[in-house]
Amino acid sequence: MAEHLKLISPGAARPVPGQFIETDTAADILHSLGVVYQRPGEYVGLIAGAPGVGKSEAIRHFKRVETSVFIHKAVRNEGGVWNLANELCRMLEIDEPDARQLPKERRRIAEAFGAESMLIIDEAQYLVQLNTRGKDDWQAFEWLRFMAEDGMLSLVFCGDLTLCELETIAPPLWRRMRRRNIVNRAPKADVMAIAEQWGLTDTKAVDLLFIVARKGGALGDTVNVCREARNFAGEGQIGLDHVQAAIEDLKLLQRLFK
Repeated sequence: MAEHLKLISPGAARPVPGQFIETDTAADILHSLGVVYQRPGEYVGLIAGAPGVGKSEAIRHFKRVETSVFIHKAVRNEGGVWNLANELCRMLEIDEPDARQLPKERRRIAEAFGAESMLIIDEAQYLVQLNTRGKDDWQAFEWLRFMAEDGMLSLVFCGDLTLCELETIAPPLWRRMRRRNIVNRAPKADVMAIAEQWGLTDTKAVDLLFIVARKGGALGDTVNVCREARNFAGEGQIGLDHVQAAIEDLKLLQRLFK
């Protein structure tokens, strides 16, 4: 298919939408964030989902429209309370923590955030300190819960579906999670919203985008296909041929139809 359609140069392509779009999933996440934001020190939020369903985009949008919202993105292989405390101090531009007085440092960090602020931990699964010789260390989650209580902060964990293990690992924390968004895969309504944003109305093309989303790429690959299809279509209407060409050009065929 790609050999029959000429890719339009970026300079000739019409501007891509690209901005945040409030899909059904995003709307649910934003509602939960708003509820937790209004109950500092009381509720904890959980956003656990498959890759590419729009979790990070939703929390970044929430930060843009609300005040006193902080996002810390956890990093693989840098889990544990000590690493977390260091990173939060760095983010807040305050003195480094004292490893011998972590309870005191927890309260100092909470004070630096300020009462009624919100802290969102993105990629929160990386707060876990992995142990190849025994049990993994999940203490950073409870440490943050106590920090939120001490400082009257709103707290949200956002990450992949392994966060659901908190139900058995930290039951007291799980009970505090009055707002839980668990998204196993991107619903078709979200894919349709993305298609509409890019001006794609062909029913067969939308169905093909849904296959793209369900085969592991979720909304991330859906947007990539739409963007590439937009370049193939140029100033014209995006159609099924353009979507098929984009999928081939992005080398997604083998994954979709294996």
